[in-house]
Amino acid sequence: MSRTLLAAALIGLLAPAPLFAHGGQYQRPQHLGPMTGVLPEDAGRFGAGTGQPGAYPYTPGGPLARKKRPLLEDEEWLAWWRLNGSALIAARAREEAGGSRAMLSARARGAAADWTPVQEVFSEALRAAAPDVVDSALVACGRSATPEGAEALFPQVWPLVAHPDESVRRSALLALGLLGSPRSAPVLLSFLNNTGRTDATTNSVAAIALGYLSEPRAIGELKRAVTRGEQEGLAAAAIVALGLFQQDRREILVFLLERLAEAPRPEIPIALGRLGAEAQVALPVLREAAAASGRDHPLRRSCIIALGALSPCDDAASVQALIRIATISPDAPSRGLALIALGRIAGRADPAPSGESTAREARDFLRRSISGARYRRDAPWACLAAALAFEPCGVQERTACAQALLSYLRGDTRDKKRGAAALALGLLGAGEAIPEVRTLFEEARDSDLRGSAALALGLLRDRGSVYALEDLLLYAADPEMREQAAAALALLAPEQAAAALLAQYERAGTAAEAVLAAQLLARVAGPSAIPPLVRAARDQERDSLARAFALVALGRIVERSSLPWNARLALDSNFLSLCPAEELLLDIF
Repeated sequence: MSRTLLAAALIGLLAPAPLFAHGGQYQRPQHLGPMTGVLPEDAGRFGAGTGQPGAYPYTPGGPLARKKRPLLEDEEWLAWWRLNGSALIAARAREEAGGSRAMLSARARGAAADWTPVQEVFSEALRAAAPDVVDSALVACGRSATPEGAEALFPQVWPLVAHPDESVRRSALLALGLLGSPRSAPVLLSFLNNTGRTDATTNSVAAIALGYLSEPRAIGELKRAVTRGEQEGLAAAAIVALGLFQQDRREILVFLLERLAEAPRPEIPIALGRLGAEAQVALPVLREAAAASGRDHPLRRSCIIALGALSPCDDAASVQALIRIATISPDAPSRGLALIALGRIAGRADPAPSGESTAREARDFLRRSISGARYRRDAPWACLAAALAFEPCGVQERTACAQALLSYLRGDTRDKKRGAAALALGLLGAGEAIPEVRTLFEEARDSDLRGSAALALGLLRDRGSVYALEDLLLYAADPEMREQAAAALALLAPEQAAAALLAQYERAGTAAEAVLAAQLLARVAGPSAIPPLVRAARDQERDSLARAFALVALGRIVERSSLPWNARLALDSNFLSLCPAEELLLDIF
């Protein structure tokens, strides 16, 4: 990498500049069966003493479908969607009054409710005997506590870092980061710096928790964890953590740019991309690394993602570099990510003529790529990228993009790829596509395609599909399809879906059935579900996992942020090069 570009970046960084911001708990249990979606018959295995739940998590709708094997062609864009889709859906939902009420947590949208019983049951659950219950309560506390509540909870949470169960210890560390109390820093730093005391993944969770905490005194220790290189996973997690900081970013930026030149690794560009507009000084370095020849695909892919996260819409150099990568790169994921990066850049509104000209170039390229890409496997990426790029446009341009998407939807017979077109039409709000998408939903045999069509119908506000979606939500054999139906009904009929799922949860015959019902309920429920879930969480006669997932649902209902706590880790991540701690945290529901 060019030392000249690095020097220019550092000089620009040190010049005076304004600062800008950039724009249930519970591991899916291994006992439900890895990757299969098949619920077990031996429900008696659920409960306390089941060991670490993170080894082979159940992942319907989860981002990490690869686990023990590389992603297949059609799984690559689906993995990207599963990490980034929730933020895109929420952005679309905010445009609609009903959608904003449905997609945000009850607390984040300011719904009237008494949160006291929820906080009380969380506090009680921290003292439970069953590790499953404690595990769930910890991050439910972290994701929902106000600053005042965080200070009150700290004395209950920090002793649990010494809990005999490894999963509970990790959740306690994470909860300390999410609570945001400055008193958490010494506890987390003790795990960061004592690498011989616990396993590498637990230390790495402590590192990422420090990133959520954003305590300035932790920056130096995280930098040392990167440079000393005692544990590969810990160094990667420390870089991830530095990218999550909300303050003192200039020191972090200088360090990351130096490391990118001296010891480049794929976590560094992703961290730079999360540091906001101040990190735009790194754009020349990122462009050069993204365009470099060679076989270091993970680093190049991360640079492409960072270009999409950082480049303003008038950055002609980045747009042209990305078009070139999307056209000729021999690495298929690099081409797909370059298309998404173009969509991100073109989707940034800028009234200046220079910005509009560059954005138009990117949009035209993406629209042509939907059906005319050089490599046909790139079409799903082009569909989603076009939706990002054309979303802020006027009616005429959005309609032209929708027509290109509809043409592809009708003409391509390969199931999973058509799912991307359906989702893109939903993100654009192309109401004219409802008949086509509804037919796709009714006739699809592929579960991924049918799930994508279901979610697209929710995005398109197709109330005529509510009953079919509710039937899918309650009775589909594939849990992932049920999750997609829940996400769709959260946009269309959240109260109706929540009532049906609550009834299903309460009459569940096995812990596995209760777990799945509560997991789905967390996506749609509002304040009306709080009293029965509180009762279920306190019911000592219930299986511990069923109680744990009642806490998961409650945690999501009262989450203080508009998106789940781990959305910051998911958005614009390099899903092909995640460190072990990221994989663990992104699989938490």
